[in-house]
Amino acid sequence: MTLYAPDFKFPAPTQRPLNVEVIGIDPDNQGAQLMLLTILQELRARFADIRVGVDVSMPFEDRVRLGVWGVTPADWQSGWGPKRAKGFIARKLKSQRLRLGLLDSNEIDIVLDASGFAYGDYWGQQKFDHFLRRRMPLWDRNQTCLIALPQAWGPFSSEDFQSTVEQTLSQFARVYARDKESLNHLQTAGITDAHLSPDFTNLLKADLTHCPEHWRNLGILVPNAKIVAGKDQTARAAYQEFLVDSLACLERIAGKAAILIHEGSADMSIARSLGSAVEIIALEDPMQTKAVLANSKAVISSRYHGLVSALSSGVPSFACGWSHKYQHLMAEYGLGGFSVTMEDPAQISSALERFETAAQLARVTALLRHNAGKVRGKSSMLWDDVAKTMTAHVGLRV
Repeated sequence: MTLYAPDFKFPAPTQRPLNVEVIGIDPDNQGAQLMLLTILQELRARFADIRVGVDVSMPFEDRVRLGVWGVTPADWQSGWGPKRAKGFIARKLKSQRLRLGLLDSNEIDIVLDASGFAYGDYWGQQKFDHFLRRRMPLWDRNQTCLIALPQAWGPFSSEDFQSTVEQTLSQFARVYARDKESLNHLQTAGITDAHLSPDFTNLLKADLTHCPEHWRNLGILVPNAKIVAGKDQTARAAYQEFLVDSLACLERIAGKAAILIHEGSADMSIARSLGSAVEIIALEDPMQTKAVLANSKAVISSRYHGLVSALSSGVPSFACGWSHKYQHLMAEYGLGGFSVTMEDPAQISSALERFETAAQLARVTALLRHNAGKVRGKSSMLWDDVAKTMTAHVGLRV
């Protein structure tokens, strides 16, 4: 399904388009794809002449489908064969490169970091250094405007990690945190001017016609293999029991339940391990996945963006998460009491019972839709602010 037409435009004789690189996007992650789609939607609504690029490692077919450029690596000279070849094309064969839809990393005016959740103790300082710190000399040399879009940050426990975060992020024009806990982690690391803003994929409206009739008004269960990654068999069995209980809860709410795979083969393995006759829905198009969630009657999800898609569509939802970002997301939409972790299994049974009752109350759905509208308003303000920051940097007018 073609979501966007390619925007491979060529430079005008006197002025080239604004070049924006989006980093932190995993093309295999549907949540990351939704973030990229929203970025494209919001930037193209605000800038008439813009080229949006991603790392050239994203498959060509995906880049063409989304209408994004490929950005060649800055460190091509020290890389292995294919990287050197791409770098040579970028530097030496500009006209041919533009015809292939490739931008040189030195041509980037704005960098938007859309990592989502990639920086903190869970991932380690090495990942932060690899994705951000090592690129700072290039960005500084080119006077690139750096913006860290709303994401979950931290914690950063060691003094060395905090120092690295402060030295790096202090050079960003804007740094946004999705929740107060992430904001606190940034402030502890010395980033005192960070801004609070919600996940912005709530601005991406699902086309409800993308959901077939037989997948509408279901109770949807979304598993996540990360919940039990590195855990022992006891923990795995406890999560499986939670999923079974969740299916039963959803069937009582909606009359019929299904399991939706939001990302990858590991989640599919968990779904199949339940040994249930319940249908498993696995879709390649993230917008169709969002449409199924938006058309559902209730959702129990361990995937963050599965929750955002449901909550922003006014669908009563229940979260079983593995990091602080889940609790804060649910609280933002007014459903903070329906967020659990496997670290405290004793709370789960009663929470599911309360959710089963609440999900069938019209006033709960009405309140959720009201809150969803308020959160969307915050996201719109975010993109107005991002556009102003970009405009101020390059001297353009939106």
